[in-house]
Amino acid sequence: MSDDRAYLEARLAKTEQAIEAVEDKILALTSSTGAQSYEMDTGQTRARKTEVELAELRLTLAQLEDRRSKLRLLLCSGGVTHVIPGY
Repeated sequence: MSDDRAYLEARLAKTEQAIEAVEDKILALTSSTGAQSYEMDTGQTRARKTEVELAELRLTLAQLEDRRSKLRLLLCSGGVTHVIPGY
């Protein structure tokens, strides 16, 4: 059980790092400095992104936030729901 919890906590930390990276890239593209492109290094790959990919980044952000909520739910409840009949 503690191995599962440690795994989930590690995945949550990685997911939150990825969320921060994507948020930083979105801010760079939408900032008043007029940045048109940036380089994103995920640790596994390095890619040059442009403003055209802003919608893709927002979708990625939404997916990462969804993953974070699921991981938090699993950590808080263990993924178990208890139902008690009301009769």
